[in-house]
Amino acid sequence: MISAKNMDRVSLVCHATVANMFAMFCNEKYRGENFTWDKFPKMMAGQCRSQVFMADIRGKNQNEVFEHAEKTGFDIAKHMVETAGFKNE
Repeated sequence: MISAKNMDRVSLVCHATVANMFAMFCNEKYRGENFTWDKFPKMMAGQCRSQVFMADIRGKNQNEVFEHAEKTGFDIAKHMVETAGFKNE
């Protein structure tokens, strides 16, 4: 089980990561030719895992921390894409 403190830290890192990348990808010059908004949540899941690793957020079961980061990043990104109306673009 992840501590409440680490859950908050993971959430903070994931929100900052996804918000930054979302803002960058809104500008077409930062997108590759294979980019689609449908792929964005999965990209952010991996990116959040990496950022949590670099932020040195540790728990008793490190894999749970990384899985929580991936799920949190994915959920945030999916919500942002759908709210912005970018789904299926």
